[in-house]
Amino acid sequence: MLHKKNLIAMTVGTILLATLSATAFSAADATATSDHQHSGGQAAAKNGNHHSHHQCEHKMAAVDANKDGKISKDEFMKHHETMFDKLDTNKDGFLDEKEMHHMMDHMHQHDQQKSSNHAH
Repeated sequence: MLHKKNLIAMTVGTILLATLSATAFSAADATATSDHQHSGGQAAAKNGNHHSHHQCEHKMAAVDANKDGKISKDEFMKHHETMFDKLDTNKDGFLDEKEMHHMMDHMHQHDQQKSSNHAH
């Protein structure tokens, strides 16, 4: 049982890192390929901060279950456990290469969709 929990924790951590990395690369790419700035975006870009306040609020709201403006460890773990369960399409308790590939394709589609929504 402990081995399974460690495996799940490592997998969730890997997914989190992949998600954060993809988001960072996407933000950097969007900034590099677009002159479009949202209100406050010019000051943020000058400071090296390429995400908007709205993006942070949106991402926090998805994890902050009790809406207290903070993410507890329990909320963080529950959110990522739910993500794992959604990704584990065959419900075997593991993420295989096919499931991970599906996740990466979905992230790529989402990033492309965000980029096209901001094109003027």
